[in-house]
Amino acid sequence: MLSYFLNCTSASMAWGALHLLAFFLLCFIVVGLDVVVPVNQSVRVAQDNTDNFNTIGEAITFALNNTLLHHLHQRRGVPGERDHAQEENEPYFDCSSIAALINGVGLRQCYGMESGTDNFNTIGEAIAFAPNDTTVEEGGYFAIYVNEGAYRENVFVPEIKKNLILIGAGADRTVITSNRNVEDGWETYDIATFGSVHCPQDMTFENTAGSAKQQVVAMRNNADLSIFYRCKFLGYQDTLYVHSNNQFYRDCEVHGTIDFIFGDATAVFQNCHIYARLSLQGQVNVVTAQGRTLYNESIGFSIHNCTIGAASELVAANYSMKTFLGRPWKEFSRTVYMQSYIEGIVEAAGWMTWNGSFALNRLYYGEYQNYGPGAATSGRVQCPGYRLMNVTDVYLHP
Repeated sequence: MLSYFLNCTSASMAWGALHLLAFFLLCFIVVGLDVVVPVNQSVRVAQDNTDNFNTIGEAITFALNNTLLHHLHQRRGVPGERDHAQEENEPYFDCSSIAALINGVGLRQCYGMESGTDNFNTIGEAIAFAPNDTTVEEGGYFAIYVNEGAYRENVFVPEIKKNLILIGAGADRTVITSNRNVEDGWETYDIATFGSVHCPQDMTFENTAGSAKQQVVAMRNNADLSIFYRCKFLGYQDTLYVHSNNQFYRDCEVHGTIDFIFGDATAVFQNCHIYARLSLQGQVNVVTAQGRTLYNESIGFSIHNCTIGAASELVAANYSMKTFLGRPWKEFSRTVYMQSYIEGIVEAAGWMTWNGSFALNRLYYGEYQNYGPGAATSGRVQCPGYRLMNVTDVYLHP
């Protein structure tokens, strides 16, 4: 079945505020794919690029190739930008026409292809089996089906493995877990339970090292145009490392303590639940630490229609830790919260410093139409980079 998620008005506001790339329009249509996973398999792969749409890879390929793919890098609604589609007399794919196209794609339950079904004991083995350096036109997307279970491995996807899709049996049923951490001698970049994949769905990525182990990354992602749907990210400090490029997270959960969504990517979080956990005594929780380093970079975090709240262990501890929406990891840090529910766990100041006055004149921290007991802005930080956004701010570059 194909379901369709798209709110053109609110989504475009988020993109306008951060100069995000227009590919996020297509993210909404891709994440609506529901797949039934065979119960008698562990890790399974399927690949096909025929017109029969036997796999999720085929359906997504159909959705993104040819004309639509041309529109991934078009920017619309930004004053001064060239509208390529209108100038070249190409069709403009608004929300309704995209919905009509995608709803015409058929997706059948798939238990195996003509070439046979390949089974693997680990996710790493399945990724190694995937073809190298293939384009969508050459081989479609390569789907890896991961059955229910806990997979204790650190998985890294080489750059030559392109257009991968991971499909789990459900976020509470398919869990990829590890415990690498800085305290035990690992570098932050190498800690992640999982590193870089194009389109995971219905899975949990977990680092169980604990808050005493400093950085405990559960996911490091630098895959461009990557989409995460109905996934969970469980860790403490530095849970989700959105390293670089363009990333989209829909209907996901992120749990952590210090800077637990951090990186230098263009990242949109929509309809997500973001939970602060109980950390060590004397520490504070910080949701985001965005790492934009140059003024002219079209990079930032957009957190739209999400819930910012407390994890169960923090509730049980009577909300004993301060929690902030973000702090500036780099000089031009940029994060916007829009139309999100913010629980009372968030401090009245909202945002905190990184090191004294560092970046306070050059960062961009915005809030727009948020609600909930922690959304009041009267006590927010007073610094040049903070903005209580209006409609003009939302649509134009800050």
